[in-house]
Amino acid sequence: VWLGPAIGPNRFEVGGEVREQFIHTAKLKHAPSPLNAFQAIASKPEKYLTNLYQLATLQLKNCGIEAIFGGEFCTFDQRELFFSHRRDGVSGRFAALIWLTEPEK
Repeated sequence: VWLGPAIGPNRFEVGGEVREQFIHTAKLKHAPSPLNAFQAIASKPEKYLTNLYQLATLQLKNCGIEAIFGGEFCTFDQRELFFSHRRDGVSGRFAALIWLTEPEK
């Protein structure tokens, strides 16, 4: 799996309800805790900076996928490379492609 560009862990802010849902779901699935993917924002009660790449990696590993690459971009901070509605407040277009391939025999 290659994790494509996404908003980075220093920019993606969520509320406590999102954090709690991830924690609850992990408990139900007996999966590793995602607590380390959330960092409390001291100046904003019940708000957390969230590492989407870390959350995706945890979920993929829980599905048995170990070959995980990418995850080093931030669409918010890397203005010269990526569009960001959160950064610019302007709508644009974005596309993602996902496919499965059979392993070589």
